[in-house]
Amino acid sequence: MKHLRHSLPFLKLVVLLVFITSVSLYAQPIQEELNPTPVSALPPAAVAPPPAASAASTSETSPFVLNKLALFSSGVGFFEHSGIMANDAEIVLAFSVDAINDVLKSLAVSDLGSRERTIVYPVDQPLDRALQSLKIDLSGNPSVARILNGLKGEEVDVYAPNLISGRIIAVEGEDDLLLRYATGTTGNYGIGPAVTLYTNAGIKVIRLSEVLGFAFRNQAINDDLNRALDLIMASSNTNTRNLTIQLKGNTTRKIAISYVIPAAIWKASYRLDLVETPNAAFQGWAIVDNDSDMDWNNIQLSLVTGRPVSFIQELYAPYHVNRPIVPLAIAGTAEPATYESGSVISMNDEGAGYTAKQAPEPQAARAPGVRTEALSLNAAIDLITPQGQDVAEQFEYTFPNPVSIPRQQSAMLPLVETRLEVTKTLIFPATALHNRTIHPLVGAELVNKTKLTLPAGPITVYDAGTYAGDALVDFFPSNEKRLISYGEDLATSGSVSVNNSSPITTVTIGQGVMTINRSQDFVKTYTFKNASTESKRLVIEHPITSGARLVSPTYTERTDTVYRFTLTLTPGQELSYEVKEERPAYERITLGRLQPESLLSYSTNGEIPAEARTSLQRAVELRQALDNANTSLVALRTERERVVTEQQRVREILSVVGNTGPQGEEYLRRLVSYENVLDSLSEQIKNAEQTQRTAQTRYNTYLANLTL
Repeated sequence: MKHLRHSLPFLKLVVLLVFITSVSLYAQPIQEELNPTPVSALPPAAVAPPPAASAASTSETSPFVLNKLALFSSGVGFFEHSGIMANDAEIVLAFSVDAINDVLKSLAVSDLGSRERTIVYPVDQPLDRALQSLKIDLSGNPSVARILNGLKGEEVDVYAPNLISGRIIAVEGEDDLLLRYATGTTGNYGIGPAVTLYTNAGIKVIRLSEVLGFAFRNQAINDDLNRALDLIMASSNTNTRNLTIQLKGNTTRKIAISYVIPAAIWKASYRLDLVETPNAAFQGWAIVDNDSDMDWNNIQLSLVTGRPVSFIQELYAPYHVNRPIVPLAIAGTAEPATYESGSVISMNDEGAGYTAKQAPEPQAARAPGVRTEALSLNAAIDLITPQGQDVAEQFEYTFPNPVSIPRQQSAMLPLVETRLEVTKTLIFPATALHNRTIHPLVGAELVNKTKLTLPAGPITVYDAGTYAGDALVDFFPSNEKRLISYGEDLATSGSVSVNNSSPITTVTIGQGVMTINRSQDFVKTYTFKNASTESKRLVIEHPITSGARLVSPTYTERTDTVYRFTLTLTPGQELSYEVKEERPAYERITLGRLQPESLLSYSTNGEIPAEARTSLQRAVELRQALDNANTSLVALRTERERVVTEQQRVREILSVVGNTGPQGEEYLRRLVSYENVLDSLSEQIKNAEQTQRTAQTRYNTYLANLTL
């Protein structure tokens, strides 16, 4: 362990540098009043150390702080930092890794006085890979011997303890020390690690155990050493990345930086007191969560409700495009083609040729997405509730006074204090099952007469001086009506029964096709009983049948999915309420393809008009005649096939017994008689085929010419 003990000074130096840098990072107080000139902006993700102060006076500059914050119901936040800065400014922003892609997508800089802007940040790659790219490789936690061995040829000043300067030839004996560690022995394994230098006095071998310190003469190595230590220090917080914004300028000016990153959504909750209906007291609160690592001190806070398109795109990780390998341009191999880019050109006055149009000089413009002035607000409702306004298809609440919320804390902020037009009512839900008795819901009808758009949220309802229940309200724009429910009325019951039918309305026949038009009737009967001693208003939510129209009664209002009917339930009585919808439907039937039994069924259907039934009955008669003709023809053809088969059998017997004996003569007589039968059957089949064709023609012609 002797050699290791003498190699510790350098390691202590590395640890000391890391410790000092870490203290400078995390010991900064989190406050709004920072250095008067270029300082670190403090985003919600982390706190970064401020760079050195500039020479501008305090009176000319102001701290660079978070001053505006807009939280969106879609899960993101718009942050804006601003301050007065002089000359060159460098601002360091620290963000969590989860937010870095959103920052690269949305960060905007407003600095009309800068002549050059640069934003730099560390590449998203493993630490060892970044360390290996430097002139001094500290990847893999190397020993001093390995560091020196990787810098062969470099000039170094070694204090052992006297100064010895030279160029590194090699470091030897490191394996002996490693072997001693591996075996746990204390035997002599040579002189231990030693560095060999080429000096003006020749080659010198210096045991590292005797080295008190060393320094590289190559400033590039020293710079990379400092860079490596920065990378190692930064890697201790793997969840944070720093963005450095460098703004070159020579004036004192206002600088604003904004970005959009993930943030906890803000929530709304309401209280409704029904004691003074129809003008009921209504109170709303916004619940805001600061789950970041920074205090929000005296910021202009806005709360936005809406559904903007928001997505994450991987902009932080480096991407490399695969390129094809092109073979050498030799005989038989096609060469890759290149093309020059075109330019916008126009004819000059003389028409002697073309001259390129000159691009206009760049004009200074405010960076998009950055607000450099306070929002224009109307008078607030009062001194604490925010003023609402429509902003880009969304609704924004901006609090009139600065808001402060410490880190990892939440706050309830007054959102609205007003009165709503409220009517108490019972609600029979559209989800009620058929033939099942339920209790209607206790609810209220709210009308938003304010100029505010109210976000969705829960409502705690109070009535008669006590808690009445909880309700939910969806996005509630101004001048709209909403129903809420917060309990069940046990003194009232209701049920719904269904009676659907499809009566025939008209029948048309043309070109052999019968069209039966039906009316699909959907009838629901609602039955209610009010067992209390007071009248009650009831709203029935009746689900809309797709494709159907409402026949009766007239609805009070409708939505995309339900009709609403309003009625009054008198005390101690039962009430029935019928809702009828109808939807047209039709059948197209090709009469010629119907089976006889189907045709007979339609001809005797009492729902079909009498004229149509009479016409169908005539079609049934013609079809019966056709079927009889087909049956006779089939029977004759079957008989002929039987006779032919029997005749063939007789011939086979005659070929065996001959036709000269008594038996042969008998079979010969049979054969002759079969010939006579076949002649008769052929004539009968000919007549039956004619009868069948005539019946088919009559049937087809009748159907084709039938018109109703």
